[in-house]
Amino acid sequence: MPKANFQQQHCSAPDKLLPLARLRRDFEPVIVDDFDVAEAMTRDYSLMLLHTCRHAIFDVTVAGGQYFEIERTGDYGIRPLLVFSADSANRTNPFTSGAKMLTKWDLKAYRDDDDLERLVTEYLPK
Repeated sequence: MPKANFQQQHCSAPDKLLPLARLRRDFEPVIVDDFDVAEAMTRDYSLMLLHTCRHAIFDVTVAGGQYFEIERTGDYGIRPLLVFSADSANRTNPFTSGAKMLTKWDLKAYRDDDDLERLVTEYLPK
């Protein structure tokens, strides 16, 4: 069964992303916080889970440590979808201190639930 990695511990809107994943058949959201993992092992476990996925969606609205996982997506053959909540039609980047680290990826802004749904639907294969 295909899996999509949704990094909830770093996601500012996991309540929005999870139902959207279920819009696409045969996808099972994988969230490290759903597993009982010792805090010291969270990073390693998160990478192991990411490695089991073919798709990854990260909300980078707020920096929370997800940059390491994003950087490793290329090692696992994953082209991630990076989304962020934009508070205006003119915003092209998230308000995070590490946004410059993400310049090699195409960040996608969402302004409302419809935007986010469209981005997820376009990203996940049918």
